[in-house]
Amino acid sequence: MTGKFSYKIPLALGALFVLIVVGAIVYSHYAWQKGLSDFEASLVSKTPIDQVQTSNLQLDATTTGGCPPTVCYELSAEIKNDSAYPFNWITGALNAYDCPTETINADCTQIGQDTDVILTMDSEVVGDDFPPNQVREASGWVELDGMPPVKGYFLWTYTITQLQEMPSNASSS
Repeated sequence: MTGKFSYKIPLALGALFVLIVVGAIVYSHYAWQKGLSDFEASLVSKTPIDQVQTSNLQLDATTTGGCPPTVCYELSAEIKNDSAYPFNWITGALNAYDCPTETINADCTQIGQDTDVILTMDSEVVGDDFPPNQVREASGWVELDGMPPVKGYFLWTYTITQLQEMPSNASSS
């Protein structure tokens, strides 16, 4: 055997190395996604949505941060927690309508939507919560980008989609 070198072994080792690297990347991405979804699940509050009431809802145009008043709004509300558990914030959806009358009905046209409106207490203290069987003021930002001019009445609805709490509250409740 004179000077012949077989490329089959290094080629097979190279292919095996590539498969191991790709497998490690796929596994780590899966583990990261699972860890993220586990963390997000830990934020879901024990408080049932039907035990939280909103009142005095108000939507005001704002120019905070240079945002045009036809795009950015501040939603404020009073939140009553009728449950035995605290929670830290509310996620909800706001739908905006252009209606021919002062009532939302089948003749209205939906002209805007923000499905990630987060309401928190009006406080600078991180971790403040909505205590059980109490009422607190809350507010959050709404973005209705691309909304056409309103021809009739600007009306809207806000629906709570999820209540969330910090993991420290989740483990101590």
